[in-house]
Amino acid sequence: MAADSTSDRSASPQSSSHDGSNFDSGPTITLRFLVNGKEAGSIIGKKGDNVKKLREESGAKVSISDSSSIERIASVVGSSSQIIKAFSMICNKFEADTRRQNSASDSSYSLTFRLIVPNICCGSLIGKSGANIKELREASGATVQVANDMLPNSTERSVMVSGTTAAIMHCIQRLCTIVAEMKPSTSVIPYQPCLSGGLPGIFNGIGGRSQMGMLNRGMSKGPSQQGIMGEVPSLFSSASSLFPGGFPAMLSGYQSSGRSQTQEIIVPNEIVGTIIGKQGTTINEIRQHSQAMIKIAEAEEGSKDRKVIITGSPASISAATYLINTIRAKYESAPTRV
Repeated sequence: MAADSTSDRSASPQSSSHDGSNFDSGPTITLRFLVNGKEAGSIIGKKGDNVKKLREESGAKVSISDSSSIERIASVVGSSSQIIKAFSMICNKFEADTRRQNSASDSSYSLTFRLIVPNICCGSLIGKSGANIKELREASGATVQVANDMLPNSTERSVMVSGTTAAIMHCIQRLCTIVAEMKPSTSVIPYQPCLSGGLPGIFNGIGGRSQMGMLNRGMSKGPSQQGIMGEVPSLFSSASSLFPGGFPAMLSGYQSSGRSQTQEIIVPNEIVGTIIGKQGTTINEIRQHSQAMIKIAEAEEGSKDRKVIITGSPASISAATYLINTIRAKYESAPTRV
C-alpha cells in the first residue's frame, strides 16, 4: 500500500533547525521506521490526504508497507533536507494526535520512533566506546537505544529514539548525515517485519499463508462480551493448534541461529494490565510461547508509557514482540475499554 502523508499541522516546522535548511540537497537517502496501524493511519490520513500533503510540502517520497501485519514500515526517501522536513511534519502530526487523545496542552509530549538503520551505519552512530551516541543523547536530550544484533534476516538494526519533537529532529539530522556518508555500493539486506500472514519475518517459510491466516482469524475483529481479556487466550490456543507444541516447537530450529540479545519496546501504561493478565497469566503465556524472558519496567513519574524488556534469541524476541503488539492492537481497536 502506498504511503500517505503528513499531518494536520503541516505548516512549516517551528524552527529552521528542524526544517533541514542548513543541508545541501546532497545525495538521495532513505530513512525507514516501524509504525503500528494507528500511526500508519495518522500518516496516511482520510483518503490519503495527509500523505499527499506530506509529499508535496516536503518533496520527499513517503510510502508505507501493506497492512498485512501488526507492524508496518514507513519509508522516507529524498535529500537530507526533504527527509528532515518530512519527519518534522510527521512528528507534529503524532504530537497533535497525542494532545487530542489526552485532551492536554503540554508542549513537551514525548514521542518514540523505532528506526531501522543499516548495520554499517551503526558504528558511526555509536562511536568508539559509545562516545558518539553519548554525545548525541546529551546534545539532543533524547533517549537513543541501538539494538545489539541485526534484525532477523537482514543487515539492519533497530534504533529506538524517544523524546520531544526537537530532540527527535536533532537525532534525525544526525542520522541523515551518517546515512548520506554511506558508500553507494554498500549492499543492505532490508528488514521485513512479517509475512502477508501476519507473523514476523523470522518465521519466513514456516506454516505458510493459510496457517498464518488461520492464526489471525483465531482472534475476532471486535471486542468480545468478555472484553479484551476474553480474546487473549484465543491467540495462544490458535498458535498451539496450528503448530504442534505451540511456538516453542516452531522456534526450536531457530534458537541456535542467534545469540541472546535484549530489546526494549514501549507500551502505554493503560494496557500493561492487559499484557500481564489476571495473576500474570497472559505474560506467562507470552513467555512460554515465545521462550523469551520478559520484564515490564516500573512506571516513571509523569510518564504515560512503560518499557517492556525482552531478552532471548532473535526468533524469541520476534515472537514475543508479535504477541504483545497483537494484544496492543486488539486493545487499541476496541470501541470500549473493559
